[in-house]
Amino acid sequence: MDGRTSSKLTRRHFIITAATAAGGFAIGISAAQRPTRAATVVAQPWNDDHAYDAHDIDAWIAIDPDDSILIRYQRSEMGQGSMTALPMIVTEELQCDWSKVRIEYASPNRNIRENKVYGDMFSHGSLSVRASQKRMQQVGASARERLITAGANRWNVPASECTAASSVVSHGPSGRMLRFGELAADAAKVTLAKEPAIKTPDQFTFIGKPMPRIDVIHKIDGSAKFGIDAQVPGMVFAAINACPVPGGKLKSVDESVLAGAPGVLQMVRLDNAVAVVATGSFWRAKQALARLQPEWDAGEAGSVDSAQLSNALHAALNEPMLSARNDGNVDQAISGAAKTFEAVYETPYLSHSPMEPMNATVHLQRDRLDVWVGTQDAEDTLDAAARFSGLKPEQVYIHNAFLGGGFGRRDANDEVAQAIAIAKVVQRPVKLVWTREEDTRQDKFRPHAVVAFKAAVGSDGMPTAWSMRVVT
Repeated sequence: MDGRTSSKLTRRHFIITAATAAGGFAIGISAAQRPTRAATVVAQPWNDDHAYDAHDIDAWIAIDPDDSILIRYQRSEMGQGSMTALPMIVTEELQCDWSKVRIEYASPNRNIRENKVYGDMFSHGSLSVRASQKRMQQVGASARERLITAGANRWNVPASECTAASSVVSHGPSGRMLRFGELAADAAKVTLAKEPAIKTPDQFTFIGKPMPRIDVIHKIDGSAKFGIDAQVPGMVFAAINACPVPGGKLKSVDESVLAGAPGVLQMVRLDNAVAVVATGSFWRAKQALARLQPEWDAGEAGSVDSAQLSNALHAALNEPMLSARNDGNVDQAISGAAKTFEAVYETPYLSHSPMEPMNATVHLQRDRLDVWVGTQDAEDTLDAAARFSGLKPEQVYIHNAFLGGGFGRRDANDEVAQAIAIAKVVQRPVKLVWTREEDTRQDKFRPHAVVAFKAAVGSDGMPTAWSMRVVT
């Protein structure tokens, strides 16, 4: 590389260069156009100051004088698309211009201070849309009716003569129109006598239309910010090694081997783990941590192995069980069947292994705690962080981010607990990142299970019996 070329290589340029160098057909991502007439999401949703906006209609919606509309999203986006789907549901009822919508994460701190104004803030169990649809419709319908009322009051006409569409309130008889941005301040002051009815599916005009996912372009061009991307002034980096046996404790560790390790700030002992904190980079902390040889007190679980667990689960197939469903007489049906089938299936404990390893960045102060993390339940993470830090919930600010995979793993808050414990010792902002090895060892695994099936068919080949016994 000579002096005429820049040494700075962005993620976007790397993708383009790598594709071209490989030969064959390549399309430069930087040349791709951003989706038109589509809402946008803030790529770096980490500043809780946006929990309030000068142009708030309510906790959910803010409308600027230029008609741009902010819709707050209370769930977590980990690739399932609900950060697009839920604002679309609001838009259906609000009757706003989707191309002028922007989306931000809702503040769990505001949720606490305003009597759970956002309700539940979790994303798991495939419930993000199902659990929020009616609430989101009501949010949009309520804001729409307040805008219509504000317009009717401005014109001194009945609200029943006014309608809203494409971010404009219109008075049918006179043809007069006012933009949402012109009415927002007045609409924020309107109190409705009762909440309006929401649409039924046969009335939808926007829900169900194919729309570009609002998070995808940020993930393509590298501007999307995940928890692991957090940068806080003055932060140090931590790598951690916890006891590989659940319930185990740290017995001893010799920190003298860290003497002379570049950038090492200090070693931190926790009840069941040891961490190394370094300046400059996580790599420094990781390399120093690799020098340590901690001794563990594994406890009673230290003698347990996979074979022992498997044998116990297989043996339990023949023990009395709880019945989830019991119809007819399976044994009788099987004994008189033309043909029977039997099989036993076993699945091991399984790691979630999200692409983004577990991580958390915390800034603990005397009367405030900020946590930057990708979490599936920002409200629960706030409650947990308050317990770990000893602060009141209203003193804790969770800055949620995109999740590089969740699958049910990112709601245990164990990485948050560790980061706070380390921050208490070093008295500085701390960015804790788990290695892939640590992420695999310390996962909240999918359960080990053994399932025994029996089935029977009659002479016509149709099933006459089915039995399934599950141990997990």
